[in-house]
Amino acid sequence: MLPPPLAADAIVPPRADSPLQSASELEPAGKPCNGNGVVVATNGGRPLVPFTPPPDYHSKFDREEITRLMVQQMLLMGYPQAARTLEQESQCRLEHPVVSEFRCLVLQGQWAEVEKRLPQLELAKEKHIQNALLLIREQKFLESIEARATKRAIQILQNELSSLPNSSSKIRELSAYIFLMSKEALYKQSKWDGAKGISRTRLLEKLQGLIPPRMMVPPKRLESLFEQSFQFQKQNCPFHTDDSSSVTLFSDHHCDLVKFPRKVVHTFTTHTDEVWLLAFSPDGAFLASGSKDNTLCIWDVENQVLLHQLSGHQKPITCLAWSPDGTHLLSGSHDATVRLWLISNGSCQQSITRHTQPTTSVIWLPDGQQFISGGQDGKIYIWDMDANLRGEIDGPRVHDMALNPDKALLYVGCDQKKIYCYNIESRLEQSSFNVSNFVSSLTSLPSNRNYLLISFVNGGMQLWDVKNRAVVQTFRGHIHGNYILRPCFAGVDRLHVACGGEDGKVYIWNRFSGKILDSVRAHDQTVNAVAWSPVNSQMFATASDDKTVKM
Repeated sequence: MLPPPLAADAIVPPRADSPLQSASELEPAGKPCNGNGVVVATNGGRPLVPFTPPPDYHSKFDREEITRLMVQQMLLMGYPQAARTLEQESQCRLEHPVVSEFRCLVLQGQWAEVEKRLPQLELAKEKHIQNALLLIREQKFLESIEARATKRAIQILQNELSSLPNSSSKIRELSAYIFLMSKEALYKQSKWDGAKGISRTRLLEKLQGLIPPRMMVPPKRLESLFEQSFQFQKQNCPFHTDDSSSVTLFSDHHCDLVKFPRKVVHTFTTHTDEVWLLAFSPDGAFLASGSKDNTLCIWDVENQVLLHQLSGHQKPITCLAWSPDGTHLLSGSHDATVRLWLISNGSCQQSITRHTQPTTSVIWLPDGQQFISGGQDGKIYIWDMDANLRGEIDGPRVHDMALNPDKALLYVGCDQKKIYCYNIESRLEQSSFNVSNFVSSLTSLPSNRNYLLISFVNGGMQLWDVKNRAVVQTFRGHIHGNYILRPCFAGVDRLHVACGGEDGKVYIWNRFSGKILDSVRAHDQTVNAVAWSPVNSQMFATASDDKTVKM
């Protein structure tokens, strides 16, 4: 067991050969019947049985809203005749004539008429009208620049955009486009594809966000409701393991426990001492392990064989990290060094000796050309692939680090019952927040880097929303003393959390409810680390004090 660092004092479409029938085709003109005297229509030899709703049928949802959603979906699926028939029979139009006219005017670029129609769209707030005008006039300006009508573009800036509140920053941005020498330069700098591209369609989508849904049904609304329902069911599926894209609407989603990974398929026994660390490569092809025996092992996952055993560190391995492209591996050690390894041949490319105390965390920047190391000496260094120092941060005694690449933020767990947040670009501390105990490990959620899984020295484990400084969930129930146990996000879409225990088991929680779903006997001694495959939702690996790695 690794002791903690010391404190410093989709939906399937209908078959193409099964068109929907109109009401006229269900008339009993010599059509076959179903044996009870009830006439049925046929569709390519297959009967269409008439359906009468139960007399007590009543929906709590608005009938008109349901009908309009059905009309929209029929049009999306390529059934315009059926959609028209439904509109006629129900007397419910998909959208108001004013909206239909407004849509056409936007797509045709008739901007004066578009602005005249805005008051008829029942925009809820004055600011919505102002925002709509800003979007429309921005499009007018860009189309004028594209057409080389510079004088007209300047008039739009001076007379139309300047009259709108909160438009000064937009005017400064657009002014720079006046001096561009070509359409291509305009497209590139403005990230806009011209009047003949899809810019007007995108404008319409933005405007739709300001128009009340009762006037203009949001795009693909029925599919959006289906997706929301399915996501909710996935989140509440105790043993979700099905990563198939096939979804049925005919029954509620449910996965069986029998599909949850519980069977050991291979045991690796190369290490000669406790195994503390595990990480799959980004493509899931390799598994790296770090041990108290001072070595790292690279395993071929598919063939279940040892690819390389990497030697060079003089003391136990304390951290490791794969490069974004999976070609390199970083490792840190109690010997205070950082090593950069080339996976193709197992050679050590760089050995960095700047830290003066154990290196406790290494992490890659998204470009794969720079990386960060942190140590118990309170130093955080930024390096390039040639081991040139690119930046330095004086911080706390580092226990672990996690990165939010979207916002260039580095989160640092330390010995002060705090999480520090640093801006990578400025190298300055941006903020900090208190936590309940000393942090032993940090893991960021791949799909949302604002969420951090924090493991504490005393055994607690929490999911934090670091943006809002709030605890989202607490995970309890595993056997954890004062040693570092490294958890991970697990399963399909990382809906679960997995962590080892000092009883040799792996515990799995639902990320949303915090409930333990399963515990699997994995080893005879402490399970120090769990890693979940990034490509196979039904495979994970464990590392233990018993000197083995299991898949």
